[in-house]
Amino acid sequence: MELVDIRDWASKRIKTITITQDVGGEFYDLEVRKFIPREGDSLERKWKTDGVEQSFKCAPYAIADMKEAGRTLAQFADRTLGSSICYYIDEDDKLLRNTYSMAYRYSEFAEVCNPNLLATLC
Repeated sequence: MELVDIRDWASKRIKTITITQDVGGEFYDLEVRKFIPREGDSLERKWKTDGVEQSFKCAPYAIADMKEAGRTLAQFADRTLGSSICYYIDEDDKLLRNTYSMAYRYSEFAEVCNPNLLATLC
């Protein structure tokens, strides 16, 4: 699926929403804008709870700038990776937690190599 910016906006007004993953009080902001729905757009979320279908109608808002949102999300991931490891990996699972922690510590100091050079080594 290719992500592209919407061109058919219903409004020029841009709103800022705050997104949280409910981990360590961290959050990030995204700019959204009201759009004109097209055929095939999903403006309702559905799920089942104990076999009963539930639904929620969604407002027609979309991310205003996908590239900027990508940068924001990447910065959020970089900033919260350590706390996410601590939150999601059980501290009693020493092998898994130590493995992820070691990889995280190493990644902070690792140099990114040229992908063309890596291709020649394989």
